[in-house]
Amino acid sequence: MKNLNKLLAWGHARAIENILAEHACDHALSDKFGDENLIKSALMKNGRSIKLDQMVRAESDIAVAAASILARAVFVQKIEQMEKTYGVKFPKGCAPQVKEAAKEFISKYDKLRLAEVAKTHFKTYKEV
Repeated sequence: MKNLNKLLAWGHARAIENILAEHACDHALSDKFGDENLIKSALMKNGRSIKLDQMVRAESDIAVAAASILARAVFVQKIEQMEKTYGVKFPKGCAPQVKEAAKEFISKYDKLRLAEVAKTHFKTYKEV
C-alpha cells in the first residue's frame, strides 16, 4: 500500500467487517489517524451500513481502551509464540536489535521466510 494511513484504514475496515460478519452492530468508533474518508472508503458493503465515528485519542472511550489492551496482549502472546517456534528473539520496533534478529532468522530459515515473521512493507524489512 506504500502508505501507513491507507494500511491502517484497511486494517480498521477489515476489523469492522469481520465483526459485522458475526454480530449485529449499527455503530463503530475508531481512532482518527488521518482523513476520515480513508476508513469509510475501505469499508465494504456491510461496513457502509453502520455509523462510523472517528476521534483523536479514541482510547479515552472505555471500549476502545479495552480493545487496545486486548490487542496488545494478543500481540505480545503471538511474539512469544513465534520466539518459541523459531528459536529467535523478536525485539519490537526498529532498533538495531531488530535488524540483528532478522539477520539471525534469515541465517536459520532463509530470506524468503522472513515474511512469516516480519512486516514486509516497512523500511526495516527492505534494509535487511
